[in-house]
Amino acid sequence: MKPTKPEGPKKPNKSNEEAEELEGDNKEDLEGDKQKDKKDELFFVDYDDEEELEGDNKPQGDNKEDLEGDNKPQEDKQKELGLEPWPWYRPKHRDCPHRKHRDRKSVPAKERELVPDQSTKRDTDPDSEASLKSNYAHLWVHCKLCSGFNYKKILKSKNNVCEQCGSHLKMHSSDRIDLMLDPKTWAPMHEGLLSLDPIEFHSEKDPYKGRVASYKRKTGLSEAIQTGRGYLKGIPLGIGLMDFQFMGGSMGSVVGERITRLVEYATNRVLPLILVCASGGARMQEGSLSLMQMAKISSALSDYQFNRTVFYVALLTSPTTGGVTASFGMLGDIILAEPNAYIAFAGKRVIEQTLNIEVPEGSQTAEYLFDKGLFDQIVPRNPLKGSLSELFNFHGFVTLNSHLLL
Repeated sequence: MKPTKPEGPKKPNKSNEEAEELEGDNKEDLEGDKQKDKKDELFFVDYDDEEELEGDNKPQGDNKEDLEGDNKPQEDKQKELGLEPWPWYRPKHRDCPHRKHRDRKSVPAKERELVPDQSTKRDTDPDSEASLKSNYAHLWVHCKLCSGFNYKKILKSKNNVCEQCGSHLKMHSSDRIDLMLDPKTWAPMHEGLLSLDPIEFHSEKDPYKGRVASYKRKTGLSEAIQTGRGYLKGIPLGIGLMDFQFMGGSMGSVVGERITRLVEYATNRVLPLILVCASGGARMQEGSLSLMQMAKISSALSDYQFNRTVFYVALLTSPTTGGVTASFGMLGDIILAEPNAYIAFAGKRVIEQTLNIEVPEGSQTAEYLFDKGLFDQIVPRNPLKGSLSELFNFHGFVTLNSHLLL
């Protein structure tokens, strides 16, 4: 037998040591993952499964006590891990899946009244622009140019001119009659001409007949223009006043017919004529029939101006656009405009969207167009009546007695 060598101390195996170290590390990682899982179980809820959570948390009959008992160990687990419980996570708040409601429930009842709901703050804020307009619209008029408020009763006495910046605000046609004509001399004409639906314009949400009826009730007018006769400082004349509050002052077949009959009446009586323009253009609900009014009115004005050589004044107010600008708005022997009036054929938005170009700011205002020679004079409202009487006297129209007109 061969002698055996005495066994010495065993050398440490590096591979075994590395394996033990890895096992130790894995144990720590596993314990850390378990703690994370416990935290995740305690603090993270998948709110995509709202129906399942709501169904599990609804106590049914005798199971209510069991649910309360099951909730206590979770709070104990939180204390063992040294974590503070989240008040909104407690099971009594699970039935409400919306976070804003959970945050609101976490506030004590006494302090809850002091926490305003963000969703309703905008509607109930008394300083917001929407609430000011809704609550005080019957008392104040808002000026878009200077953002100032004008008291309605005082504003009417000042001819709808803003007290802060002097801007000329929109004016009802009846108020213009009081501004331009002598008291108790206005005699309306052609009030029996009313709008129908000539092309049977189809609109389920807003039918044309219903829309016209609603504007009649709202404005007290039968159409977008008032025509008649009256006296301006004793001078008899025919006058037509468009009203932007009635369907944007759009020119339909009735508007064109009323203006044409007024021009023919002034032609037969050899009376001066004033047309106050305030319109968004031809009325689209009447299609080509509204566009035909441009030619009809222009033809009547041609006979009035050249065959009878009578005097026609066009007054452009804000806004004057579309077919009105392209026809009788620019055919006056004298063309006047109000300060800061918006005058154009196509509006700024239409040009920018159609041609994809930017319209310079202020290029469609009365002051800019006056510098380019588009009309004769810019006249404010307060001295308007005096300026018109001077024009009529200069062109040979004299003061008459009221019985001669009728």
